[in-house]
Amino acid sequence: MNPKFWLPTMFLMSRIGVLNANNQCCVTESSIGGMYLKGHVFKMYRDQLPEECYFRCEEEVTCQSYNVVIGQKICELNNRTKEARPEDFMPDQRRFYMKRSRNRVPLGSIKELPAKTCGEIEASEGNQMADGKYWIYSEENSEVFEAYCKESWQKINGEKAICFGAKDNQYGSFNMTKSGRMKTMKLIYRSGSVRCNDKTISSYWGCTNAVYGENLMTIITDANKKAILPPAEDLKGHSGIKEHFYSLPGYHHNSTELVFRNLVNPLSVSSYQEMQIWYGQDWIDGGEEDNSGKTCVDVYAWYEMNPKFWLATVFVMSQIGVLNANRQCHVIESSIGGMSLRGHVFQLYRDQLPEECFYLCEEEVTCQSYNVVIGQNICELNNRTKEARPEDFMPDQRRFYMKRSRNRGGIKLHDGVDSCMKFVFSDVVLLGSIKELPAETCGEIEASEGNQMADGKYWIYSEENSEVIEAYCKESWQKINGEVPVCFGTKNNQYGSFNMKKSGRVKTMKLIHRSGSVRCNNVTISSYWGCTWPTYGENLMTIITDANKEAILSPAEDLKAFKARFDNKEHFYSLPGYHHNSTELVFRNLVNPLSVSSNQEMQIWYGQDWMDRGEEDNSVPLGSIKELPAKTFGEIEASEGNQMAEGKYWIYSEESSEVIEAYCKESWQKINGEESVCFGAKDNQYGSFNMTKSGRVKTMKLIHRSGSVLCNNYYISSFWGCTHPTYGEDLMTLITDANKKVILPPGEDLKGNTVHHYTLPGYHHNSTELVFRNLVNPLSASSNQEMQIWYGQDWKDCFEKNNSGKTCVDVYAWYE
Repeated sequence: MNPKFWLPTMFLMSRIGVLNANNQCCVTESSIGGMYLKGHVFKMYRDQLPEECYFRCEEEVTCQSYNVVIGQKICELNNRTKEARPEDFMPDQRRFYMKRSRNRVPLGSIKELPAKTCGEIEASEGNQMADGKYWIYSEENSEVFEAYCKESWQKINGEKAICFGAKDNQYGSFNMTKSGRMKTMKLIYRSGSVRCNDKTISSYWGCTNAVYGENLMTIITDANKKAILPPAEDLKGHSGIKEHFYSLPGYHHNSTELVFRNLVNPLSVSSYQEMQIWYGQDWIDGGEEDNSGKTCVDVYAWYEMNPKFWLATVFVMSQIGVLNANRQCHVIESSIGGMSLRGHVFQLYRDQLPEECFYLCEEEVTCQSYNVVIGQNICELNNRTKEARPEDFMPDQRRFYMKRSRNRGGIKLHDGVDSCMKFVFSDVVLLGSIKELPAETCGEIEASEGNQMADGKYWIYSEENSEVIEAYCKESWQKINGEVPVCFGTKNNQYGSFNMKKSGRVKTMKLIHRSGSVRCNNVTISSYWGCTWPTYGENLMTIITDANKEAILSPAEDLKAFKARFDNKEHFYSLPGYHHNSTELVFRNLVNPLSVSSNQEMQIWYGQDWMDRGEEDNSVPLGSIKELPAKTFGEIEASEGNQMAEGKYWIYSEESSEVIEAYCKESWQKINGEESVCFGAKDNQYGSFNMTKSGRVKTMKLIHRSGSVLCNNYYISSFWGCTHPTYGEDLMTLITDANKKVILPPGEDLKGNTVHHYTLPGYHHNSTELVFRNLVNPLSASSNQEMQIWYGQDWKDCFEKNNSGKTCVDVYAWYE
């Protein structure tokens, strides 16, 4: 990584802004520490973990967000979001707030979740709000009714238009649908027209006689004919004639809609209050004799949002936290003023507003962020983020920077395996995740994506040959070999060979143990990386060289030799923090990084084999290579004694004449692979696994990996049983065959009227492992034979109605 990484990162944090591309607050669905939504709690739960609160909200159709009282395990479900009610979003260091992210029902979209105004819906849902019908609540009569909303405008009339004529009191009448404080109204033209005499042409809103000019004559009044819109002070009249017309900048006689200016003092209206639309001359009963025609309109009202809205929004933005619901850092994608990412623009657009830049980035699969040149309407799309290239994130007062946020992340639901929240990112185009967006190194991906980066395959660009390759990345580490591990022996030039996948400068390398071990004579125990003869101490003997056997890692200057032995040739070294059987070996960084080319050969040697000295008695332990498989792990333990290390070994299955690789822990053979076996507590949620080899099984053990089961909502969960006092310390986890015949514990050990629980001396409900007692008659098992793990009540189909949860385990067998 660039050595300047931390300096610009610290600078960034002190400069971070919260103004997005269209000058509105843009918040991702992350928890916000030290804040909560006050006054909108419709349901409260106690003794709930934060992740349980998440699922409680998921279960309630009207839940929009929730507060968690930290330390007290209290969950408060809200029927509003902070966007809908920013004035109620308050500081409270004891709580954190979380907006519902999945399957949230939009405010006003169902009768059970009415909004107070169309404006509240727009504030809550933003640009996701479509024009259409919504449910609105009227406080005056406590009724919920359906109204048409167009952005913050609420339609007042129904399907039938409101029509007004030009004389003889032909006003159009309508009734307000809800109470509230109204800022203004607008009329949308539907049909018809009016005119003020036979000689002038008709229009929608006024009189085209030259005397009136562009003045309009459509007036909204209350039931007493008192002018509301426009306000009476805006009305004008000719000499000696009552005021009845007005000007409205931006509108003319035939505008398709008429939006009145906001009232200085919003009008308090009640539901069903009558309002009227008049033609000016008809309203004053003057000059209407030759008038004719009729105009029909739709009527919309804009109800006032709380006046504290913008102040609260600004306050919220200054208080926003970055603690998500699994208590890890989650970054809010907000714009950063006065900064830009330099040198990574792959496309430039002119004459684009900031919000248009947002959508242009959305349309480009390789767009990771963008810069906006303020005032010039220039949009620069970047194929990197500031996290990937902090050294290129520069001050520039003419620009602001925005990381792509939409389709970069979201929260996924419970995975159905255990009671654990999974925060992952959906629809994401991560750096290196597609061939069109390759990274330069795995380290660049880690810097760009942070904890969103999962171990796996990514696309990497090699400058040397301009090729894009697929490589396995684990954090900043790039895997060099493929699926087949690289193996090295201890004598006769049994080095392991591999080829570099891309050109570049290598800082260091690491080796992760997959299987096998080595030893330097028949007397000492085997190990992964060296010789356990006391003379060597904790020194290691695994060396990486180039194709010419020149030591690369550890560097030649780190290698040591014995005096007057092996011709004083260096072949071992110390590596602080690592020993003979470390699961991985991370070499120290090279002072001068190694320049490598793609396909360059590298080799792994055992020190004595590398120098051709002292290798005569070196050997390979039983089961450590495919050519020397053992029959059972017990045979390996008997052969190697305390030299046997925990890990993978090669085992021979007589039934199928196959050699398999299996994990060995003393005499125990692991049966499942990387994925644990999970069992639930009801509805036949048994866990299934298959035996990996044939043979006679003495017993089995289960090692807890995750999760728990619960037999009643009033008692705490456990790994293996039921904590109801009736059961005491009895356990309820059973192993059966595919026909549900119990194997372990043996059937004679089961107790109870329904025979589904048992005691196991030395083990309790939450033991980290469960070792069953040896079978009197070992079980003859065949390879691929199905076995099942059951929760006792589920196995017997009894008392399981209120059960819940899931326990996940690793399964081990002891072959005779």
